[in-house]
Amino acid sequence: LNRELKLEATPVFERNWAATKRFVVNQGATRSSKTYSILQVLIVKALSSETPLTISIVRKTLPALKKSVLRDFIHILETMGLYDETAHNKTDNVYELNGSTFEFFSIDNAVKYRGSKRDILFINEANELIFEDIFQLQVRTTMQVFIDYNPSDNQSWICLLYTSDAADE
Repeated sequence: LNRELKLEATPVFERNWAATKRFVVNQGATRSSKTYSILQVLIVKALSSETPLTISIVRKTLPALKKSVLRDFIHILETMGLYDETAHNKTDNVYELNGSTFEFFSIDNAVKYRGSKRDILFINEANELIFEDIFQLQVRTTMQVFIDYNPSDNQSWICLLYTSDAADE
C-alpha cells in the first residue's frame, strides 16, 4: 500500500501504538475511544506489517460484537478509504486487509476458540468474560493481547492481574 492515509488519532491511540508489553489493558468509560483507538492500532499494524497477521477480535456474544466493535471497524476502514466489500466475508465475520486476516468471533462456545492460533488478540469488554476464557485465548496468541473494559467492577480479575500494563487510566 503506497499511499498516505489520514487517521484522526487520540492520545489513547498513541499509548496503544507505543505499547510494547504483551498485555495492553484499556480501562475507560463508555465512549472514551478505547475500542475505536485499539481498532485503529490493529488496522495500522496490518497495513504496516511485512508479513500477514492473524488478528482475532472477540467479545462474549456475537450480537454485541456485530453492533459495536465490528461496526466501528468497518467505519474506520470507510473513513480511511480502505473498506472493500469483496474483502469482507460476512458469513464468517472475516476481513482481509493487506494480506492480514481480521477474524471477529464470540466466545459463547468454548470449542470455537480453543484450537485457533493468532498473532494479535483484542478482547472487547473483557469484564464480560471469565478468566478461563481469556486464558485460553491468550495462550494461543503469539504477539500482543489488547484488552478493553469499563471499570464497573474494581475487584474484577482484570484489575487484579493486568492493571500494571494499562495503556489508559
